[in-house]
Amino acid sequence: MLIINVPSLLQGSADTGFYTRREWRQLASDEQHSYLDAIRCMTETHSKLNLNTSRYDDFTYAHIHTVNETHGVALSMPWHRYFIWVWEQTLREECGYRGYLPYWDWMIDPTNSSLSSIWDPIEGFGGNGSALDGCVQGGPLQNIYLNYTEDGYSPHCLNRNLTETTAFYGGEREAVKEIVNTAKLYNDFRNKLEKGPHKHIHMGIDGEMKTAFSTNDPLFFLHHAQLDRIWCIWQSRDPATRQRGYGGKTNFGQAASVKEIVSTFGIRNDLIVSDVLNTRAGPFCYGYSSVF
Repeated sequence: MLIINVPSLLQGSADTGFYTRREWRQLASDEQHSYLDAIRCMTETHSKLNLNTSRYDDFTYAHIHTVNETHGVALSMPWHRYFIWVWEQTLREECGYRGYLPYWDWMIDPTNSSLSSIWDPIEGFGGNGSALDGCVQGGPLQNIYLNYTEDGYSPHCLNRNLTETTAFYGGEREAVKEIVNTAKLYNDFRNKLEKGPHKHIHMGIDGEMKTAFSTNDPLFFLHHAQLDRIWCIWQSRDPATRQRGYGGKTNFGQAASVKEIVSTFGIRNDLIVSDVLNTRAGPFCYGYSSVF
């Protein structure tokens, strides 16, 4: 078994500032509810991007306006690492959340997606959308409204359309193991992960998650924490090389560079790729709790 970046399973360390992100089901019930309360806080707090919507909507607005530069290209993994860290810090700084961003390890879930406890209406993220309008029924997110789509301002409920086929989870564990064990270069790793498990989960949840406004579903952040965790695992197999490893193409077809800007569209200050390649350097000081 491989333990990644984790000196202990403690959530944080007062001495070093290091903290550990844990799988959703490793959190106690009160910790889960605290996270869900922080999400609701974000939907009830006003935008800081001078929008007439919520602070939560700031993240969807930023995702929509950076989608071409940050998906299907080299920048995808570093950009999402920074983006979800900014989300985590915003929950703590603006909504009084005292924990850290959990991840969702969909590799341990049943093949039948509907049986996953992640959809629990009390200690999860609610379940499927209704057959009538796709709006999530039951659970802590049933009454939240999101304000942006690719078409601009478009208030609507949280939408899902879960599938119950093996295309959702089936084979994801083996696919991830194959990627981690065989990919030697960053761009090969990124390309296989992004086109495989990353995409399969987005498409399996459907609704918001298969779109450029996928951040509307709060599971987006747990899903991308899982992908960041997998990147950490891959990096840990050859840290001397892979914690600085980067390459591929930009959305303009140019050679990727560690000097590329990592922008959250004004939510937080811009960084460059070299700032975010190591989860224990730059602005970061975190790891993941799980063994793989």
